[in-house]
Amino acid sequence: MRIAIYDLDSSGVLSVDLRKVLRALNKIVLHANWSVNRVYYQGEKFEVVGTVAKELEQLALSKERILTSELEKISRTKHQLIWAEFRAYETPNEGTPFLLIRAVDSSWFEILSEDPAVISSINTTFSNTKILT
Repeated sequence: MRIAIYDLDSSGVLSVDLRKVLRALNKIVLHANWSVNRVYYQGEKFEVVGTVAKELEQLALSKERILTSELEKISRTKHQLIWAEFRAYETPNEGTPFLLIRAVDSSWFEILSEDPAVISSINTTFSNTKILT
């Protein structure tokens, strides 16, 4: 399934960030291994602004996987995800992710997972969500 998060603040700016999504999925992704990836959405895109932009871009280029704790540390820094995708794997060498978090044009986040607990957690944590598939 694919679910989008569109929560906005009072000035109409997206109020969702990677830190909040990870917090909503904490128990599900606690021991995950993550890759940072480009987004294939009407062409290939990757854009991050802020103190971790170079670090995230290097992770995307290297295909290195990091633990949830490392991704949480990155998510606490001052940054803006414009186009980026984060894939969660159960093991460091797993070939298929069990979860994807995608930042789309600084306008919304998409979460892809077949796990009903993921969809339920997103729906209960965020106020403006929509099931896309």
